[in-house]
Amino acid sequence: LPGSFPYLRGIEANGNAWLTEQTVDLRFVDSDALDSLLQEFQDHELGSVRLIAGEKQLGLAKEMLQKIKGPCFLDIRGPLKPWADILGSAGSNVRPGCDPLGELAENGYSVEGASSLAADLDSAAEIIKKNSVAVFCVRGDRFICAGADHPTSIALILSSAAYYVSELLGRGLSLEQSLGAIHVRHGISSSFFPEIATLRATRYLWSQIAAFFAGKPMEGDEEPWKKAAALYQSTETSLFEISALDPYTNLLRATTQSISAVLGGSQRHTVHPFNLITDGEDAFSRRMARNIQNLIRHESYLQQVADPGAGSYYLENLTDSLARRALEEFQAWQSRGGFLEALQSGEMKKRLSEQLDASLEKVGSRKSVYVGVNQYPSMGEQVATRRFDPYKGAWSEGVPEQKDSAGLRLARASSGFENLRIHLQTISSTMGFRPEILLIPAGKLTMQRARAAFAQNFLGCAGFLVEDPGSLGEVSEATEYLKKRFAEENHILGLVLCSSDEEYGALAEAILPIAKNKDIPVLIAGNPAEKDELLSKGIAEFIHLKSNVYATLVDLQKRILGSSVEVSRS
Repeated sequence: LPGSFPYLRGIEANGNAWLTEQTVDLRFVDSDALDSLLQEFQDHELGSVRLIAGEKQLGLAKEMLQKIKGPCFLDIRGPLKPWADILGSAGSNVRPGCDPLGELAENGYSVEGASSLAADLDSAAEIIKKNSVAVFCVRGDRFICAGADHPTSIALILSSAAYYVSELLGRGLSLEQSLGAIHVRHGISSSFFPEIATLRATRYLWSQIAAFFAGKPMEGDEEPWKKAAALYQSTETSLFEISALDPYTNLLRATTQSISAVLGGSQRHTVHPFNLITDGEDAFSRRMARNIQNLIRHESYLQQVADPGAGSYYLENLTDSLARRALEEFQAWQSRGGFLEALQSGEMKKRLSEQLDASLEKVGSRKSVYVGVNQYPSMGEQVATRRFDPYKGAWSEGVPEQKDSAGLRLARASSGFENLRIHLQTISSTMGFRPEILLIPAGKLTMQRARAAFAQNFLGCAGFLVEDPGSLGEVSEATEYLKKRFAEENHILGLVLCSSDEEYGALAEAILPIAKNKDIPVLIAGNPAEKDELLSKGIAEFIHLKSNVYATLVDLQKRILGSSVEVSRS
């Protein structure tokens, strides 16, 4: 039942209440704007404020905590010890959370980092003994941005949380104190049902791990440790999926992500502003972020139903399947020494890097569709060349240089396509015009129109100006049209033939000599059986449903512009 061990159906017995949360990162925000931000939150009855702060912001955080009267999550970055006094005097409305193990993973294992981790564990034990507060927030959102799939993310969350509990027990804390010190944060993607199942499976598996620590069976009478095993979970819309391209689509993604979080039983949820990457957020985007949750709460009434997913065979089966896979992976990590050993050996980084590459490959080949990014791009959109990096909290101009990192590679799905568009805009500015690709639709009408639409969508993802002249009739008419166009002033730097497979031979034979005189590449929209023959005649590339859109566009930019971005998209 909801609210009872092992908490598969949620930790609340009645309803599905959650807090609408918004984030203030004290490390980067303008301190002069803080009072107006707090006033904005109070005016709109915000459920919770999340303050992110490091040691340098300790004084500012203390001042803010005194002003915030409602629920507040204090997300501590860096060493924990300097915060001991603040946490000791903080009100019951403040829930702190640090993740030194996760920070060590993000920054890369080092002797100094391991020493700092040990000091944080000592500080945490002392703080919990004195104040009985939850101290650790395992940031699973970090693993998602590093490429982890759902089972791996759950397994790493559980492995990290189990490490914290084990260390606290070793420092003299009771099992109830140690279990109660854990809070988990998830980054929620647009995978609607798997995300609901992720929150449910994480709660259930954590109850199993708690039973292992207690040395007791899952069944039986209610005991204090079972109550402490009720895992508090907060969520946020995934930074991996937020895009600078066609940014209003972020509102749509955030809506499905938020519904998943609520249906899964999140205790507090953050929607990142839709323009976070391009503008770093503003009052309008913060209002839109709040209203997504207001709609779910006040128009869908999801807060009034405990475990809204109950009775769904698909969801129950998916939860069970995901829990089994995550448990197997968790046990595999633990058998090899646990989270810290996997981090120190480099095994974790290797595994996540492989999964990240696989995720980005799916984005590049459109197996994972992001509207406005790799499918249905806004053709005339000018992409902001100045972008905010939500992982570093810093602005960058143009296409950033690719650098190796000692820690986890954190990425966004759309960054590669953003870089393609920005690179083309930069080159266009230098050239004085936007490179144009001309479609040559000829032959069988149904095939040429379908392939012309496909080619326009495909090439638009790189920001090319794609001209579709409409049906040009037969091969001879298409040839005459092209000669006429080249006789006029133009900025055509590439051609795409759009026809049926059986007509490509004749069309290519007529068009290639004309294009050769202009030294521009000719592509074919489709995947005809006679590819080798057409390549030998001079066709540069074939674009079709099986193409890796990103890799093909990188290569095409190099052919047309003489340069492109790096293939890596992290």
